[in-house]
Amino acid sequence: MDGELKAYAGYDVTSFMRVGLDGRMRVRMAGQAKLPGDRLGDLIGGPEVLFGYSRLFFAATGGPSTVGVAKGVGWSTSVTLGAVL
Repeated sequence: MDGELKAYAGYDVTSFMRVGLDGRMRVRMAGQAKLPGDRLGDLIGGPEVLFGYSRLFFAATGGPSTVGVAKGVGWSTSVTLGAVL
């Protein structure tokens, strides 16, 4: 069983653009299996930019990550395109 904490802080630069920081921390709370690198927890986070118009949005984020990394620190990027119903 894992526990997770996610945090986001952002600032509306214009009516259609927000910039901010996005981060997540995961901790193994129960069970024998450990995460890659024999870790009990991992982190991911970095800057994010989000654009929105009407019901459509686009977000891009990237930054350092220990998720799925056996040794050291890796890099993660994420791009999201979506719509609100």
